[in-house]
Amino acid sequence: MRFWREVQKLEEENEHLKAYCGKMEAVLREKAQEEKSFSWALSELKRGRKLRRKGWHGKGIWIALQRPDEHSKMTLPYLYIVTENLQSDNTDALRGTAPWLASQTDLLAEDWEIVEEEK
Repeated sequence: MRFWREVQKLEEENEHLKAYCGKMEAVLREKAQEEKSFSWALSELKRGRKLRRKGWHGKGIWIALQRPDEHSKMTLPYLYIVTENLQSDNTDALRGTAPWLASQTDLLAEDWEIVEEEK
C-alpha cells in the first residue's frame, strides 16, 4: 500500500512539473515573439510557418523549413527561400525557389514576421 501511495505522489509531482514546464515554455515563447528574433523565427519555421523580414528590400519573398519525405532527394531538413512573387524594379532579379542561408544581419535582426496564407 505504501508503495502505491509513493507512486501516486510521484505521478502528481510529475503532473505539476509538466504544467510548470508548459507555463515556462509559453512565457519564453511570448518573450521571444516580442523580440521577433531569429531564435523566435527558427522556432516558428519548425512549426511549419513561412517567414520574412521587414528589412528585406524585395517584397513578396519568404523562407520556410523543408523536412524531406520519402520522395525527396535531400535527406536532412533545410531552409529555402521563395522569390517567385518578388516585387522589385529589378527585372533581372531571379525568381524561383532555392536553398537559403541566413546572413549575419538576418541572424541578429529582430524584424521577423509570419507570412499569412493568402485566402
